Amino acid sequence: MTELLWWLLLLQGLMTIVNTLVHHELLERLTFRTSARRELYLRGVGYVCYAMVALLLACSAPTGAWVWLIFGLVLVALGAVLLGRLGDKCIRPRQPSEQVLGGFLLLNLGVLAIPLVSLLWVWMSQPTAITAVSYGYWTPLFVLLAAGFVFFGLKNLAAARRLERWAGRSISADLGLVQSALELGGARSILVTGATGLIGSRLVPAWITAGHSVTVLTRRPSVAAELGTPLTLVRSLDQLGSDVHIDAVVHLAGEPVAGGLWSEARKKYLLESRTAMPQEIGAWLARTTHKPEVWLSASAIGFYGVSDTPDEAFVESAPAGAGFAAHLCEQIEKASAKNAGDTRLVTLRIGLVLARESGYLAQLLPAVDLFVGVILGSGRQWQSWIHRDDAVRAIDRCLCDTEVRGPINVVAPEPVRAKALMKSLGRHLTRPVVMHLPGFALRVAAGDLADELLLASQRVAPEVLLQAGFEFRYPTLDNALDALLR
Repeated sequence: MTELLWWLLLLQGLMTIVNTLVHHELLERLTFRTSARRELYLRGVGYVCYAMVALLLACSAPTGAWVWLIFGLVLVALGAVLLGRLGDKCIRPRQPSEQVLGGFLLLNLGVLAIPLVSLLWVWMSQPTAITAVSYGYWTPLFVLLAAGFVFFGLKNLAAARRLERWAGRSISADLGLVQSALELGGARSILVTGATGLIGSRLVPAWITAGHSVTVLTRRPSVAAELGTPLTLVRSLDQLGSDVHIDAVVHLAGEPVAGGLWSEARKKYLLESRTAMPQEIGAWLARTTHKPEVWLSASAIGFYGVSDTPDEAFVESAPAGAGFAAHLCEQIEKASAKNAGDTRLVTLRIGLVLARESGYLAQLLPAVDLFVGVILGSGRQWQSWIHRDDAVRAIDRCLCDTEVRGPINVVAPEPVRAKALMKSLGRHLTRPVVMHLPGFALRVAAGDLADELLLASQRVAPEVLLQAGFEFRYPTLDNALDALLR
């Protein structure tokens, strides 16, 4: 083969692997999304075929009928990957960078197709044989390329099988949440913000299935509409008449605190945006004729701030701590309390919510799965977590239990140290987690955000929930990860 053809083939293979690593593994986290299992099966088959072609071209000179094997493998690989890309439109929107890289892949494929087919045609006219040869430095390069395709191909196939198993389990989990929603007692009318978020996307479908009437305040009605039917969608509380009957308000919306570095402008924006919605809800409460019985307003365990005594356990009666996160949570809670009036107010101080689709755990999964999981800082900092479905059930309990009011720690009863969480995650994915990312490096990269969210120790206890008799389905980290990842 000519040098140009080798380079074109190598470029095609490298762009495919980079696309898989960056977009499918890291950005889209397809190997942990049950909706992507068809695409993963197809890509897995295609990558294994690519690996076989790379090995044949790197280590041999196939002629005669052997060329048909190469043609067949290429056609199967291209067909499988193409079907996977067509499935993208149904499964997920493709990011602009992925579309650009996909365009380069198609362009390069068109350029190399003519010389490659011409070469294979010449080989086909020769007697049938397959001779082991070496093409100098191209042979080890293409063996490594084949190894990369084998790795991602087998990884995709294994992930698709795992997702099939998870999809079956999710049905029983959904039924459990519907049963929890039924315990609210009778058909309730619920107004919810943040319905498309990590917790809201589990709450709303369960409420709808249980027969409750759900009104969603959202900036993304097309996305919220996918949560189920019947569903009332509004873009503003002004769209709700003064005579509308709402039994409960569940406010979960808010700009992500960890969505960017904490510049002064970012802090100001977070403070203003996070306190604006409680004020809007309060204004609506003041003008509505039928006052809701209860208002659940989301806060976070960041309320307790950075502790000078890392092993100190925080309960709901503890005062606000120091730091920006604590100040932000305190202002959110004050805004809710100021606007609640006579409505029973429950402030949800939510910990690290564990789910595969998004949130803290979802950010960790791809790195651990690719053998590059790291422990942040010393790993001795306490992390207070909760399985997403337990968070959903806790919200249902707060809605129906009239004795519950004020701040509620929405966390599991057994917090863990950061190192233990990462080690347990590695065990569940059968991956080693041994590397540490030094705290000073995190501070240089993220400043106060690293100190307060990544390295801070927050050992929080769900005292009110336990006193109310709430039973956690996933009280320990192993219980939660077994349900999520086994």
